[in-house]
Amino acid sequence: MHLNLIDQLTLLALDDKKGKFISGDIAFTYATAGALILELALEERVDLSDNHVRIINKELTGDSIIDTHFKTMIQSNKERKVKDWVERIGKNANQIKKETIARLVENKILLEKEEHFLWVFSYNQYPTQNPKPENQLRQRLYNIIVNNHHPELKEIMLLNLIESCSLGKEVFGKENVKVFKQKIKNRNMYESLAGSVNKSIKEINDAINAMLVIMMATTVTTH
Repeated sequence: MHLNLIDQLTLLALDDKKGKFISGDIAFTYATAGALILELALEERVDLSDNHVRIINKELTGDSIIDTHFKTMIQSNKERKVKDWVERIGKNANQIKKETIARLVENKILLEKEEHFLWVFSYNQYPTQNPKPENQLRQRLYNIIVNNHHPELKEIMLLNLIESCSLGKEVFGKENVKVFKQKIKNRNMYESLAGSVNKSIKEINDAINAMLVIMMATTVTTH
C-alpha cells in the first residue's frame, strides 16, 4: 500500500499497542488538513505560493479521500488563501481520519478492536497489525534526524507536520527530541529544495499554527 502524508501522519499519531491517538485533537485536525493540501502539491494538482492555493491540474488523483476535497477546491468560485483551506478542510478532519483508519484496517496495517467501558459503552481502538510500513517510515525519519541522511521533499513535509502535532518525542524518543527541533529550524535541511517549494511548506505550517492559536484562544475564552 502506498502511504500518503495523511496515512503516514495517522500511523505516527497512533499508539501502536493501545491503538489510541497520542496527538491532541485540535493539532491533529489542522495537521491533517495541511497534509491533504501538501499531498495535492506533491501530486502537482495545486501550486502554493503567495499564501494562496492555485489549481494547476484538475485531473483527480485517484485517492478518494483526497479527491473529495480536491473537487471542492476545483468547484470553488474564487482563489482562496492557504489558511482558508486549512480551516475548511479541518472541519471535516474527523471524517478524513475515519476513512484513513478504515483504509489502513482494510490493508491489514491496523487492527480494529472493540473495547468496552463498564460493560455499557463501547469504542474502537486501532493497534498495529502489520508494523513493517510504520517501522520503515520511522527508520527513514530517524536516519534523517539522527544520522544526517538527506531527506526527500515528502519527508521534509512530514517532519514539519510532526512538529505541528507535537509528536517529536513520540517519533524520535525523549533523547532525540531536541535534535529534531533543531533540525526542523535549521534551514540547511531545506537547501536542496526550490525556493517556491520551501516557501510552500512554510506557508502550510504557518497556516496550521495560526489555526491552532485561534482555536486555543477560543477554548480559553469559553472556559
